[in-house]
Amino acid sequence: MDGYAFDVTQLRSLRSSGATVWIEDAHIAPAPPDGGEVTFDYPHLQLFPGFIDQHCHGGGGFSFSDPDGAGIDGALQFHSHRGTTSLLASLISDTQPNLLRQIRALVPYFQRGEILGIHLEGPYLNPAARGCHAPEALRNPDRAEIEELLEAGEGAIRMVTIAPELPNAITVIGTLIDADVAVAIGHTAGEAEDVLSAVDAGATLVTHLFNAMPPMHHRSPGMVPTIMLDTSIVCELIADGHHVDPSMMRMAVNLLGVSRLALVSDATSAAGMESGGFMLGSEEIEVHDGVARSVATGALAGSTISLDSAVRNLVSDGVVPIQEASQCASATPASALRLRDRGSLVPGMRADIVGVSQVGEVELVVQGGRVIRRPGNEPH
Repeated sequence: MDGYAFDVTQLRSLRSSGATVWIEDAHIAPAPPDGGEVTFDYPHLQLFPGFIDQHCHGGGGFSFSDPDGAGIDGALQFHSHRGTTSLLASLISDTQPNLLRQIRALVPYFQRGEILGIHLEGPYLNPAARGCHAPEALRNPDRAEIEELLEAGEGAIRMVTIAPELPNAITVIGTLIDADVAVAIGHTAGEAEDVLSAVDAGATLVTHLFNAMPPMHHRSPGMVPTIMLDTSIVCELIADGHHVDPSMMRMAVNLLGVSRLALVSDATSAAGMESGGFMLGSEEIEVHDGVARSVATGALAGSTISLDSAVRNLVSDGVVPIQEASQCASATPASALRLRDRGSLVPGMRADIVGVSQVGEVELVVQGGRVIRRPGNEPH
């Protein structure tokens, strides 16, 4: 990954097709009275806020589950050079000792501001909707156990996915909300009333809409319509061409609007890699033709994309234009995670910017006012 960062620590301004963004002290600034000098001029690019990925397990052959932390830098660089300027590091279900080790390895990255925090995708998931999560790693929610995880996280745990129908789930959701942790409904076999109970307890998110949850039926609609019709819920969507059909994505946009649809990569260490064998936490996965599946069950096991691909796919599938797809990858997750300093290009916001070509390719990335990729420098 060496050779991508440029020595530009005081970027002042950036001009693209029809817009100029002014930057001061790593933040978007008002335009100076005299217009000032343009530092970079890329008229062929459109500028959008940096992408925010709230569900990401790794990438480029590296994993956030690495208990020694050796792969964390590699995963962060893989995604940042593709336009993801902020992310939650997601951890898959595991034993309590393993989760504690993985959390402690990530805490310094949170404290330095290199990740937004940690997302625990489990272990409080329904075995009937486990996907690639190991059955022996799943368990019923336990308040003492979650408090131990929160203590180890030192404030870094920002989101937890939980199946609300499990015993003690609603109590644990309350514990998480009291700790200022966002709760997502996911990997669930529940019913509509389980969604309503979780929302009443404080849940505001849904982990990868349509995936690892019961399908809709016209006489037994189940939880999906309840999720989609409840305006307090923001739903993740994996737009990789495999998890959700484009027609279902269009339906989701029509019902939710872009303000309630957060694109996520759900990327594993296999993201950006050739076909072969990889690890997702302690689970073996196999990748063929860009599709990652569990070796044990054959279930889809995360994705092999980064968030720029999700934006591009949403556009190429005819779901929304690029301006709205970009919002699903920036403003919506920023709002869902209660981030007040990023997600838009207005004065006062952090200078996280992506420059996108007319065909949807990310060519320019500015992270905290620092250029980390520019046209002509392609990521490995």
